[in-house]
Amino acid sequence: MTVPIDVSSEADLVQQEFPGTRGAYAAVEHVKELPDGGVNWRMITTSTPGGYIPQFIVEKQMPGKIKEDVAAFIEWLNKKRADAAGPSSGS
Repeated sequence: MTVPIDVSSEADLVQQEFPGTRGAYAAVEHVKELPDGGVNWRMITTSTPGGYIPQFIVEKQMPGKIKEDVAAFIEWLNKKRADAAGPSSGS
């Protein structure tokens, strides 16, 4: 979970803050392993880049980014399952 904070009242923090365009991103995910070994994965995400990038471009790119997240998650889950199972007898 990421929680944005306002540092404008702290002069030393304001000096350290990146001066670029501010965007916003939020995601909530819930993963549940099912009794049959399947996985139920729910994801809610939103993104606003700020600056001059039109929102319709962001919305058009979002499905591809989610697809990348799904592939990375499946790879991670398979590794966790393989690690939990221990070394295979064929090795």
